[in-house]
Amino acid sequence: MSRTPEQDHLEQLVQDITELSKKLPGSVPEATKDDKIYTVMTSVTGNSHWGTFNRRFDILFGEDCRNEEGRLHYIRRGRHGMAKVTSYLNRVIVDENTLKGFYTPATVKLERLKAELEVLAIQSNKSSNRDQEPRSPMLAAAATVITGNGGGQQSENSGHDSALPATGDVGSATVTRPRQAVPEGTTE
Repeated sequence: MSRTPEQDHLEQLVQDITELSKKLPGSVPEATKDDKIYTVMTSVTGNSHWGTFNRRFDILFGEDCRNEEGRLHYIRRGRHGMAKVTSYLNRVIVDENTLKGFYTPATVKLERLKAELEVLAIQSNKSSNRDQEPRSPMLAAAATVITGNGGGQQSENSGHDSALPATGDVGSATVTRPRQAVPEGTTE
Protein backbone atom coordinates (compact mmCIF):
# COMPACT_ATOMS: atom_id res chain seq x y z
CA MET A 1 0.00 0.00 0.00
CA SER A 2 1.42 3.40 -0.94
CA ARG A 3 1.84 6.15 1.60
CA THR A 4 0.55 9.66 1.08
CA PRO A 5 2.22 12.97 2.01
CA GLU A 6 -0.74 13.62 4.35
CA GLN A 7 -0.11 10.36 6.19
CA ASP A 8 3.60 11.15 6.46
CA HIS A 9 2.80 14.61 7.82
CA LEU A 10 0.37 13.19 10.38
CA GLU A 11 2.94 10.65 11.55
CA GLN A 12 5.55 13.41 11.86
CA LEU A 13 3.12 15.40 14.00
CA VAL A 14 2.66 12.38 16.28
CA GLN A 15 6.43 12.03 16.58
CA ASP A 16 6.81 15.76 17.36
CA ILE A 17 4.02 15.64 19.97
CA THR A 18 5.61 12.57 21.55
CA GLU A 19 9.00 14.31 21.85
CA LEU A 20 7.53 17.59 23.10
CA SER A 21 5.48 15.72 25.71
CA LYS A 22 8.71 14.38 27.17
CA LYS A 23 9.95 17.96 27.59
CA LEU A 24 7.02 19.29 29.59
CA PRO A 25 8.28 21.33 32.54
CA GLY A 26 7.62 20.55 36.17
CA SER A 27 5.21 23.49 36.25
CA VAL A 28 2.76 21.34 34.24
CA PRO A 29 0.98 19.14 36.78
CA GLU A 30 1.48 15.38 36.76
CA ALA A 31 -1.71 13.56 35.79
CA THR A 32 -3.53 11.15 38.02
CA LYS A 33 -6.28 8.71 37.17
CA ASP A 34 -8.72 11.35 38.45
CA ASP A 35 -7.69 13.96 35.87
CA LYS A 36 -9.87 14.67 32.87
CA ILE A 37 -7.09 13.75 30.41
CA TYR A 38 -6.95 10.22 31.79
CA THR A 39 -10.70 9.67 32.08
CA VAL A 40 -11.36 10.96 28.56
CA MET A 41 -8.54 8.90 27.02
CA THR A 42 -9.74 5.72 28.75
CA SER A 43 -13.53 6.01 28.61
CA VAL A 44 -14.73 8.27 25.78
CA THR A 45 -15.48 6.46 22.53
CA GLY A 46 -17.26 7.16 19.28
CA ASN A 47 -18.96 5.02 16.69
CA SER A 48 -15.71 4.71 14.66
CA HIS A 49 -11.98 5.29 15.06
CA TRP A 50 -12.41 8.81 13.72
CA GLY A 51 -15.40 9.39 16.01
CA THR A 52 -13.38 8.38 19.06
CA PHE A 53 -10.39 10.50 18.05
CA ASN A 54 -12.59 13.50 17.25
CA ARG A 55 -14.56 13.35 20.51
CA ARG A 56 -11.47 12.90 22.69
CA PHE A 57 -9.56 15.74 21.06
CA ASP A 58 -12.55 18.10 21.08
CA ILE A 59 -13.11 17.45 24.79
CA LEU A 60 -9.45 17.81 25.78
CA PHE A 61 -7.81 20.12 23.25
CA GLY A 62 -10.56 22.05 21.48
CA GLU A 63 -10.38 25.83 21.14
CA ASP A 64 -13.00 26.11 23.89
CA CYS A 65 -10.64 24.28 26.31
CA ARG A 66 -8.40 27.26 27.04
CA ASN A 67 -7.91 28.93 30.40
CA GLU A 68 -7.80 32.69 31.06
CA GLU A 69 -4.18 32.85 29.81
CA GLY A 70 -5.13 31.13 26.55
CA ARG A 71 -3.43 27.83 27.44
CA LEU A 72 -5.03 24.41 26.93
CA HIS A 73 -5.86 23.58 30.53
CA TYR A 74 -6.16 19.77 30.43
CA ILE A 75 -2.53 19.10 29.49
CA ARG A 76 -0.80 17.05 32.19
CA ARG A 77 2.56 15.30 32.38
CA GLY A 78 3.22 11.64 33.01
CA ARG A 79 1.87 8.23 32.19
CA HIS A 80 -1.74 9.17 32.99
CA GLY A 81 -1.41 12.39 30.99
CA MET A 82 0.39 13.13 27.74
CA ALA A 83 2.05 9.71 27.73
CA LYS A 84 -1.46 8.19 27.54
CA VAL A 85 -2.33 10.56 24.67
CA THR A 86 0.86 9.84 22.71
CA SER A 87 0.46 6.11 23.21
CA TYR A 88 -3.03 6.35 21.73
CA LEU A 89 -1.82 8.53 18.82
CA ASN A 90 1.02 6.16 17.99
CA ARG A 91 -1.39 3.24 17.98
CA VAL A 92 -4.21 4.73 15.87
CA ILE A 93 -2.12 6.84 13.48
CA VAL A 94 1.31 5.25 13.18
CA ASP A 95 0.72 1.54 13.88
CA GLU A 96 -2.82 0.95 12.63
CA ASN A 97 -3.46 3.95 10.33
CA THR A 98 -7.12 3.93 11.38
CA LEU A 99 -7.77 7.60 10.56
CA LYS A 100 -7.42 7.13 6.81
CA GLY A 101 -9.73 9.54 5.06
CA PHE A 102 -9.63 11.96 8.01
CA TYR A 103 -6.04 13.16 7.74
CA THR A 104 -6.93 16.83 7.18
CA PRO A 105 -9.21 17.34 10.21
CA ALA A 106 -6.89 15.20 12.37
CA THR A 107 -3.95 17.38 11.26
CA VAL A 108 -5.76 20.53 12.45
CA LYS A 109 -6.29 19.02 15.90
CA LEU A 110 -2.72 17.72 16.18
CA GLU A 111 -1.23 21.02 14.99
CA ARG A 112 -3.12 22.81 17.80
CA LEU A 113 -1.78 20.38 20.39
CA LYS A 114 1.76 20.56 19.00
CA ALA A 115 1.69 24.38 19.11
CA GLU A 116 0.62 24.31 22.76
CA LEU A 117 3.34 21.82 23.70
CA GLU A 118 5.94 23.94 21.88
CA VAL A 119 4.95 26.98 23.97
CA LEU A 120 5.25 24.96 27.18
CA ALA A 121 8.59 23.44 26.13
CA ILE A 122 9.99 26.86 25.14
CA GLN A 123 8.94 28.32 28.50
CA SER A 124 10.67 25.42 30.21
CA ASN A 125 13.78 25.82 28.06
CA LYS A 126 13.99 29.58 28.77
CA SER A 127 13.67 28.96 32.50
CA SER A 128 16.31 26.22 32.36
CA ASN A 129 18.71 28.36 30.33
CA ARG A 130 18.29 31.25 32.75
CA ASP A 131 19.30 28.96 35.62
CA GLN A 132 22.28 27.47 33.77
CA GLU A 133 23.58 30.48 31.83
CA PRO A 134 27.35 30.78 32.05
CA ARG A 135 28.38 34.00 33.72
CA SER A 136 30.93 36.42 32.46
CA PRO A 137 34.12 36.73 34.59
CA MET A 138 32.89 40.13 35.80
CA LEU A 139 29.56 38.72 37.00
CA ALA A 140 31.29 35.69 38.53
CA ALA A 141 33.60 38.03 40.46
CA ALA A 142 30.62 40.08 41.60
CA ALA A 143 28.87 36.92 42.79
CA THR A 144 31.98 35.97 44.73
CA VAL A 145 31.99 39.38 46.40
CA ILE A 146 28.28 39.26 47.20
CA THR A 147 28.50 35.79 48.73
CA GLY A 148 31.50 36.81 50.83
CA ASN A 149 33.98 34.39 49.31
CA GLY A 150 36.49 37.10 48.42
CA GLY A 151 39.18 36.09 50.89
CA GLY A 152 40.38 39.62 51.64
CA GLN A 153 41.94 40.83 54.88
CA GLN A 154 40.49 43.42 57.18
CA SER A 155 42.29 46.73 57.62
CA GLU A 156 43.12 47.56 61.24
CA ASN A 157 41.95 51.15 60.97
CA SER A 158 38.89 51.00 58.75
CA GLY A 159 37.16 47.91 60.07
CA HIS A 160 36.31 47.07 56.43
CA ASP A 161 37.59 44.34 54.19
CA SER A 162 39.99 46.35 52.04
CA ALA A 163 40.64 43.55 49.55
CA LEU A 164 36.97 43.26 48.59
CA PRO A 165 35.62 45.67 46.01
CA ALA A 166 32.66 47.90 46.75
CA THR A 167 29.51 46.97 44.90
CA GLY A 168 26.77 49.00 43.29
CA ASP A 169 23.59 48.00 41.58
CA VAL A 170 23.15 49.37 38.07
CA GLY A 171 19.94 48.16 36.46
CA SER A 172 19.85 44.40 36.74
CA ALA A 173 23.62 43.88 36.71
CA THR A 174 25.91 44.20 39.69
CA VAL A 175 28.96 46.32 38.96
CA THR A 176 32.12 46.09 41.06
CA ARG A 177 34.78 48.70 41.51
CA PRO A 178 37.98 48.53 43.55
CA ARG A 179 37.83 50.06 47.01
CA GLN A 180 40.20 52.96 47.49
CA ALA A 181 42.91 52.41 50.04
CA VAL A 182 42.38 54.47 53.17
CA PRO A 183 45.58 56.08 54.52
CA GLU A 184 46.36 55.17 58.11
CA GLY A 185 45.01 57.59 60.65
CA THR A 186 42.05 58.65 58.49
CA THR A 187 38.52 57.35 58.22
CA GLU A 188 36.36 56.71 55.16
